[in-house]
Amino acid sequence: MKRALLVLLACLAPAGCNLLDVRSQQQQIDAICILSGSVAAKRSAQQPIVVVLFRQDAGAPRGWSVADHFVLAQPGRWGFGAGPGRYAVAAFEDRSRDLVYQPGETYGLLAFDRPLECARGARLRDLALTIPERVMEPFPQALDIPKLQARSAEGQLQATLGGMTAAGEVASLSDARFGAQKAEDGLWRPFDFLVETRAGVYFLEPYDPARIPVLFVHGINGTPANFEYLIGRLDRTRYQAWVYYYPSGVHLGSIADHLDQTMAKLQLRYRVQRFAVVAHSMGGLVSRGFIQRHARNVPASRVPLFISISSPWGGHNAAAWGVKASPLR
Repeated sequence: MKRALLVLLACLAPAGCNLLDVRSQQQQIDAICILSGSVAAKRSAQQPIVVVLFRQDAGAPRGWSVADHFVLAQPGRWGFGAGPGRYAVAAFEDRSRDLVYQPGETYGLLAFDRPLECARGARLRDLALTIPERVMEPFPQALDIPKLQARSAEGQLQATLGGMTAAGEVASLSDARFGAQKAEDGLWRPFDFLVETRAGVYFLEPYDPARIPVLFVHGINGTPANFEYLIGRLDRTRYQAWVYYYPSGVHLGSIADHLDQTMAKLQLRYRVQRFAVVAHSMGGLVSRGFIQRHARNVPASRVPLFISISSPWGGHNAAAWGVKASPLR
């Protein structure tokens, strides 16, 4: 009875029901099936590897459709979040570095003969893929990652988190997706944000290989539009602005993982040699986690400059107060 009264009182406050909403949203995120594992390659030369998630689909050619992809700078760990269904995985050495499987590139397959059953909230871990030294036969179907279309809201859990990610989509800072209401959704309703708004790295103009990208990362309850002043004064003859948009109500580690994978895809697609990072507030914590992950596989010199503005490196008193006062402990 006492707990019910506390919850009711919380809902009378503007932020109280939002706290309940966060729990519901996190439960929806937790309901996503996670498939993860590792990929090894027999060849001695290290090449970028593209891991592809296939969903069993009776209406697709040969019974399989591409659901998502994961880019690695070298053999290592991969992971996907997906809705209920039956899945298989493939991985190929992208020696052409174009995200397109080319004849002659070596590849490995997993679970096409016995598909992986993915239920709500399931965790399929330690799935092992091996890419052999030689190509034994042609890849089972045509595969052109850049032509994959982003999933719509109707797909929801039928789509994967990677499929709902923007990777190089050109947008304007005045885009309605970067409005204050959408930022609030990202804080209190992160699942809705992922499905309807789409997190990811957006370009503000078409990619130009002659200019160095500057990645801007907003803080809690923020959007890329918060950087309008700084971006407006960027030397566009030398630099181009990229912005990372994410739901700030999701765990920091998950956000850093998402940014790392999104940037890995962009670096492979556009062969980006270096970029700078500018972050505000909690965005600095996200960026630090991303840069640490990035340095494991890519030389740290590719991020020669990291600027963080007002980031709470030592934590924030408001966080402790929020935990103490929350009715949902």
